[in-house]
Amino acid sequence: MRGWIGAGLFVAALGAASWGAGLALERGAVAGFAALSARGQGGLEAARAVGFPARIGVDLQGVALRDPARGIDWQIPAAKVAAPLWAPWSWRADLALPQKLTLGGQSFTLTGAQAQGAMRLGFGADLPLRALGADLQAIRLAHDASQTPSLALQDLTFALESADSAGGYLLRARARDVTLPPRLVAAFAPQARFPDQIETLSLDAKLTFAAPFGLLQHRPPRLTGVEIDAAELVWGGHALAVTGAFAISPEGWPEGSVTLAVSDWDAWLTLARGAGVVPADKMPMLSALGQGLARQSADGRVHLPLSFQNGMTYFAGLPLGPAPRLGL
Repeated sequence: MRGWIGAGLFVAALGAASWGAGLALERGAVAGFAALSARGQGGLEAARAVGFPARIGVDLQGVALRDPARGIDWQIPAAKVAAPLWAPWSWRADLALPQKLTLGGQSFTLTGAQAQGAMRLGFGADLPLRALGADLQAIRLAHDASQTPSLALQDLTFALESADSAGGYLLRARARDVTLPPRLVAAFAPQARFPDQIETLSLDAKLTFAAPFGLLQHRPPRLTGVEIDAAELVWGGHALAVTGAFAISPEGWPEGSVTLAVSDWDAWLTLARGAGVVPADKMPMLSALGQGLARQSADGRVHLPLSFQNGMTYFAGLPLGPAPRLGL
């Protein structure tokens, strides 16, 4: 009998903890969005504690996130955020679809089968980030004035996990069947003959920041380095793989090198020329060099060294142009 009473009291205590934490989360959400609303950065129609008795959670209705300076307005009809009562540091968010998105004065509708996120926190004054993830399924972004999707993908998974206590994070991302805006590729590189759909995108890398992320930080830490273990893009049957590592200066310039392993060198070179990555006057030299390297390769793939130094990009020691600015 005492066992039953003890179990009942334990369950009641868990329920009370769940309900109390849920109410606190509800009040925190209302207060947080009220502060955003006062700054013109967001809004919330309603919040309600959910998850009793085994979870801590809140159901948000009419979520709005805005950045007036950049012309961004994101309207989410509903979002449920919850964590197990026995693991209050592991959170999961389910976002309702469709959603409305305004970018630079243009209105879009985001539809799909699933939009989920996950976050795991650690113990500390600023709630250090241990892991962050997202899972999107059958996503479609369409301009409200057109029935043709501006962007679509079959699925996308993203995972960022703390690797050490000094600001290192392991990144793993995958996307399949990414459909670009119609005729986008043909507009800037018509001779490349790449289709509007990318078959696969994948990335395995380590990102190093100046300090670990914290949920309560006022400003995220600066990205200081990238180590690419494996990155691959398969587009229209053409494959591009990347490995390498580089540091990032306080001004945002990469310093280091990567190696590209490319099939169908001429196709990628034409695409790079259309995108403005390769100057027109260097096309003949690079085409001849790539063809020569392909003939020497056992599998026909070209292995190309790219290096970044003093804000410039170099190919086999030859300057190509300004390096991409990162980390700012």
